[in-house]
Amino acid sequence: MPRGDKPGGQCRGFSQRWRNWIVLLLSTASSRILLNGIAGEPTTHRRGLRQGDPLSPYLFILAIDPIQRLLNKATQEGLLSPLSNRTARFRISLYADDAAIFINLIRNDVNNLISILKFFGEATGLQVNLHKSSVVPIKCAEQNLSEVLENFNGQRGNFPITYLGLPLTPGRIKRIHLQPVMDKLQSRLAGWKRKLIQQSGRKTLVTSVLSSIPTYFLTALKPPKQFLTDMDKISKKFLWAGDQEISGGKCKVNWKKVCSPINTGGLGVLDLDKFARALRLRWLWFEWECPDKPWVGTTPPCDELDEQIFAAATKVTIGNGRKAKFWTSNWIGHQPLKYRAPALFNHSKGKQRLVQDVLTNDKWIEDIRHELSMPLIREFFVVFRLIWDNETNLEEGVEDTIIWRWTNIPVNTQQNRLI
Repeated sequence: MPRGDKPGGQCRGFSQRWRNWIVLLLSTASSRILLNGIAGEPTTHRRGLRQGDPLSPYLFILAIDPIQRLLNKATQEGLLSPLSNRTARFRISLYADDAAIFINLIRNDVNNLISILKFFGEATGLQVNLHKSSVVPIKCAEQNLSEVLENFNGQRGNFPITYLGLPLTPGRIKRIHLQPVMDKLQSRLAGWKRKLIQQSGRKTLVTSVLSSIPTYFLTALKPPKQFLTDMDKISKKFLWAGDQEISGGKCKVNWKKVCSPINTGGLGVLDLDKFARALRLRWLWFEWECPDKPWVGTTPPCDELDEQIFAAATKVTIGNGRKAKFWTSNWIGHQPLKYRAPALFNHSKGKQRLVQDVLTNDKWIEDIRHELSMPLIREFFVVFRLIWDNETNLEEGVEDTIIWRWTNIPVNTQQNRLI
């Protein structure tokens, strides 16, 4: 927590009474040390937040927020060069006391960042331990790292790395990157006395424990197909054979049937492939419903089939046309235009055009004027006729809306997106 209450509270509009309450709460905190089972005298805290206090996370956010403001100010003043990636909206990612800061690998930028962190620590008391920090270059093979990082006393790492429990790598996620999930699954199985558990009990453990272990990873990453197959093999062996070797004769029902819902004759075990796909559809939905999320604008972990399912399951109603995408949103007819005219979509230079651009100045026509062939011209007339017949009018001040077409369950529930 900052040493004074004014920098962190007054500038954000908190009243003097509220700030006095916070100071009182923090200044009266104390701890006792157990020595041989006997509690010592109370020790008053000089500063800091108490772990487990429901108010502490919010106070920490207020205390750590100035570092983002300092980095933005440094960029405006030219102390840090702008990031070349247009989709990077923030220089820093914070979770509790774990921070990832993104800068260009330039010597002046590195030195200025070190100075900013030092200044922030002196002003707030939140010191950054550079010896526990590390720098991980992203596609910087041609840079002289030793010269650029001369004044950085931290560690130097390479991809893949782990951040917030997830493997990070510039390329595609491989099976080896998710090995910790497999290890966790095996360690959980090792603690169970499988010989003493009846098959009904093993089924419950598969559905409630084993299937839930990879959920966090499946939400954020698109795993390799083989990883999901290996997970299913572990669950299948435990369900049918316990701790013995599995064979075809022990599998009473094929795995596809096992993963079917109970009301259709299955056992209700999660189909990890479909479950992972349903989790990934949330990214596409949140791009619409929560456009202010910091990751919006980056590429979500979704493949072409995810986008096709999302397009088939949703319907967009045009308002001002500033959110719906001309080619990929399902705003006209029964499917996105990219599937009505795939060759024309691939030929277009403006694949991310918004509906507003199309209906106001026909920019989509400018995107396809180069090197037209007869098949492209035929698809052009198909799209042009759809737009002409649809007679969509933009309504200023009315946002585009999206609905989930397949059920009346609220669209923000995960159950509604399980395919």
